[in-house]
Amino acid sequence: MHKELLNLQLQQLQHKLEQCTKCPTMFGPPVHGLPVTSKVMLIGQAPGFKEIELLKPELIILVGKLAISQFMTIKKLDEVIGKTHPLSFNGHSFDVIPLPHPSGASTWPLKEPGTTLLQQAMKKIKQHPSWKHLNCRID
Repeated sequence: MHKELLNLQLQQLQHKLEQCTKCPTMFGPPVHGLPVTSKVMLIGQAPGFKEIELLKPELIILVGKLAISQFMTIKKLDEVIGKTHPLSFNGHSFDVIPLPHPSGASTWPLKEPGTTLLQQAMKKIKQHPSWKHLNCRID
């Protein structure tokens, strides 16, 4: 029953997000897929704070400088990529592993120290207990 209620809450949240007009220069509705209940959460552009409250993830993967800056102070990517950062939000503790944005516009992950730090970050994700529980492969 708990999972059904959680899915319903996530669907309601997605519906509210689709109606959001707080960013007038943003094109189209926010992009999302079907609600997924998981102990691993990926955050791109949107902060996802309500989802954190609902899902209580154990691992959050932050993708890109914008998402990273919503959770921690960052000047340069090499200060945070390749490390696990323990954080908490509204009394819920979780690990954060930041990744660079995969856009082809950035050469950061293609040259040092980006290449090595990205490999370290992917290894940390692969070794995290919550990721292992998913039985997912990272090659």
